[in-house]
Amino acid sequence: MVVLEPIVILGGTFDPIHNGHLHMAKCAYESYALDQVWLIPAGHSPNKDEHGMTDAKGKSPTEANDRLNMLKLALKDYPEFEISTIELESNKEFTYTLDTLIELKKIYSNREIIFLIGADCVNDFEKWHEPYKVSQLAHLVCFKRPGYKINKEIYQKYGIELVESNEVDADSTSIRLGKSLETPKEVIDYIVKNNLYFIPKVKEFYKEKRYIHALSVANVAYDIAKANGLDAPKAYLAGLYHDIAKKLSDEECKKWMEGMYDEYLNYPSYTLHQFAGAAIAYKEFNIRDREILDAILYHTTGAPKMGKYDKIIYASDKIEPTRGYDSSEMINMMLNDVDKGFAYVLKENKKFIDAKGHLGEQTKLTDECYNNYILEKENK
Repeated sequence: MVVLEPIVILGGTFDPIHNGHLHMAKCAYESYALDQVWLIPAGHSPNKDEHGMTDAKGKSPTEANDRLNMLKLALKDYPEFEISTIELESNKEFTYTLDTLIELKKIYSNREIIFLIGADCVNDFEKWHEPYKVSQLAHLVCFKRPGYKINKEIYQKYGIELVESNEVDADSTSIRLGKSLETPKEVIDYIVKNNLYFIPKVKEFYKEKRYIHALSVANVAYDIAKANGLDAPKAYLAGLYHDIAKKLSDEECKKWMEGMYDEYLNYPSYTLHQFAGAAIAYKEFNIRDREILDAILYHTTGAPKMGKYDKIIYASDKIEPTRGYDSSEMINMMLNDVDKGFAYVLKENKKFIDAKGHLGEQTKLTDECYNNYILEKENK
């Protein structure tokens, strides 16, 4: 008797797909020695809060297409992953997992169905439409996820298999809100190009020309971080936000800074946007990643002690291509080595400032940055 390969399904709104989804699919593919894993984007899910989401049924079909397009972009290098549009094509008001499983069982009656489920979904599993029947039609498998406590009672009650794996901290809600961008670069580019999720809010803070600059900084920062084995989506997000306070007046900047960066309230006018920008990222976009905030905080002046992301955003701000000069040599230096590239950019920027004299008063942060990363090393 021939034993047929099980059908392994990863369902979800994929709004948008993120690195956690991809990790789960990869783990299943490797664990079960499969030829394929099916990803099924949901239609109109009754269990999801639709606020801020690119929904499908009953609304604009373009929105469903956005989710599908992002899914296709994310999977373009994974021939082992197949997309099924069975739920998107459904005419029902709501698409339930139970109905999808029943339809698949009609077609593949002699094959086991393994349904992959995220830890967040397990905790809400009893809110699903007829969860017991779902557990009878498919073998439910959950891959652990950071930040979610395991409800052993639910796992035992519905026979859900818990699989240990290297955890990937990513979720669609954080991407929609602009708190993280843990998704493939092609998806990030699609979100930006199509003004999805948090992007319209970001653009409200920018003048058009400055927004183009911010995007260029974000893209350069992404490439530098990736080339140096760092978190590229994190670098992109810091670059996107870095000048978000640039169009504000001094007084407006100071209002944002109050209570967070009071020690810099008397700094020169040209520096205030970096402090206010970090405050906006924190207060308006709920950024809590210290490396992102610090990268925004010191991108103009530098600081006596700078981490990798601080250096990347400082340099990317100065060398991104829309600045209007040939910065390819410095970009390549940053791609090859963040620390060496940053030191070179810092030195060249100091020469530019001294020659122009247009920034007027130098800051303690700038002096200490230059002394620490240039003068002290030259004097050794």
